[in-house]
Amino acid sequence: MNKSKKKNKRIVKWILIAVLIIIVIFGFKACSNAGKNMMSMVETVIPERGNLEDFVSVTGMVESDEIKYYYSPINGKLAEICVEKGQTVKKDDKLLVFDMEDMESFLEQARLQYISGNSTYNGTLDNDKDVLADLREANTNLPILEQQIKDQKAFVKSIRKSLENMQTNNANSLAAQNLNLQKQLIELEKDPVANADKIVQIQMDMQTNQYLSQISGSSDEQEQLQEKLQEEEERLANYEQLKAEMEAQKQQAEASVLTSYQKENLSASEQLNLMNYESAQKDYEIAKQGITADFDGIVTELAAIEGMPVGESMQLLTLANTEKLKVTISLGKYDLAKIKEGQSAEIIILDNSYTGKITKIDKMAIASTNGFLQVGAEVEIENPDENIVLGLDAKVKVLVNTAVDVLMIPVAALNADKNGDFVYIIENGIVVRKDVVTGISSTEFIEVKEGLNESDKVILSSLTGMLEEGMVVTDMSATMID
Repeated sequence: MNKSKKKNKRIVKWILIAVLIIIVIFGFKACSNAGKNMMSMVETVIPERGNLEDFVSVTGMVESDEIKYYYSPINGKLAEICVEKGQTVKKDDKLLVFDMEDMESFLEQARLQYISGNSTYNGTLDNDKDVLADLREANTNLPILEQQIKDQKAFVKSIRKSLENMQTNNANSLAAQNLNLQKQLIELEKDPVANADKIVQIQMDMQTNQYLSQISGSSDEQEQLQEKLQEEEERLANYEQLKAEMEAQKQQAEASVLTSYQKENLSASEQLNLMNYESAQKDYEIAKQGITADFDGIVTELAAIEGMPVGESMQLLTLANTEKLKVTISLGKYDLAKIKEGQSAEIIILDNSYTGKITKIDKMAIASTNGFLQVGAEVEIENPDENIVLGLDAKVKVLVNTAVDVLMIPVAALNADKNGDFVYIIENGIVVRKDVVTGISSTEFIEVKEGLNESDKVILSSLTGMLEEGMVVTDMSATMID
């Protein structure tokens, strides 16, 4: 009894499970059929012929195409700041004024320094002239005296030699000596330059022998020769004394005269004073002009303070040209392929339209914050006006391609997969896939070069879900027209 009850309970349980499974299956099929019925409603369009324009549209920022950094041209002090940061100025407007009293004081100091230094230099050179004359005299006479002394020493030596030989030499021997000396002289005179010293010595020996020959045989011969020797030795002593005096004169002059190094220093100092004075004059004239604007623009940076001392090359302010403006943009790789330098562009700033031209495309891509590579470019604003404000956003549209009288469909109707571009059309109420070849596109339409006829009904969208080839559909557009 109990066993029978348990068996019956199991049967009832499995029956219930089976019923549930059947309910689930039929419920799923019902839902599936309901979904198919919903997807059967589609919207279609007919391809049309027309003209297409392909634009690259990006947003950038308005900037000045010319930035001028103004630096102090002189060392001085600022007396007046004529502008404020953000102020608009015109060309030749005064920007900064220098303190002229300060510049006048600096100029006067430079002038006095130049006068004083110049006087010192000229006075030193005047005092040096007499000393230089003594030095030149000594340098001229010393070589002459040295040669005279050399010649005189040789003559005295020859006389002494003759005295020593007088006891052994007679007139005949003197004549023989003279003959020999003449022969030597003839040989030496063949090359007088190389044998100059020897020639002089032989000539002196011959003079001595001639003198000895004249007094030969005289009882006073030796005494006369001795007197001659004494006379020539006194002349030699006079030459040496004069030489010593010239050497002393030279030493004294050299000690008194300026060295070449000292002269160079004096000259350099005088030139430096002159350069400083001329520079001060130049700075004074520059300061009188002040700093003026080179063009119409806006003061974007101002570092100058009234009364502040400034050094040459110190940056004081920055001026952005408002007559030369540009829009800086960033291009993705797909847009970059369409953009070229020199292309015209339309620029929209604060609902105002301006003409522009692509003037620069960077040669290096930079990763943006979202990780995509971007290439910077610049668009010149060709007709700027006073309504443009630096730093504003600007929309740039570049016409990159046009197509005239082409077959086109809405971009929303185009599909794509791994096999390429395609569209769905309706043939006899059934969805059919057609592969197409596309051309240029605008934001709304795309050119179809191959694959469609002008009479095809291209499915624009499905009201209920995904489309599949072979699906039976109802053209809602046709229904609404009917």
